[in-house]
Amino acid sequence: MSEDDTPYLLLDMLLAARAAVDRTQHVTWQEFERDPSLQDAVMRPIQVIGEAAAKHRLVHDYRRIDREIVWDTARNALPSLIVALERLVPTPDQEEAGS
Repeated sequence: MSEDDTPYLLLDMLLAARAAVDRTQHVTWQEFERDPSLQDAVMRPIQVIGEAAAKHRLVHDYRRIDREIVWDTARNALPSLIVALERLVPTPDQEEAGS
């Protein structure tokens, strides 16, 4: 991976974080816990974030993914990550001004 990849990795992280937050925004913990499809739909973006950040916290053991950690991450950690990433990911206007 080169430094040239950094903007793409940050964008991947931002889009994945938004997806996970969107999928949990209007559901309760009980609904999330009962819905394996929803769990998968939230775990995947978190995995993308981990891969892009070169940290593999969630994916260490596929047999033991802790749904409470997934829920807590999506509901409590990712919103602030989105804010931080939005500052780092150039908008199309910024990219045009730089070229």
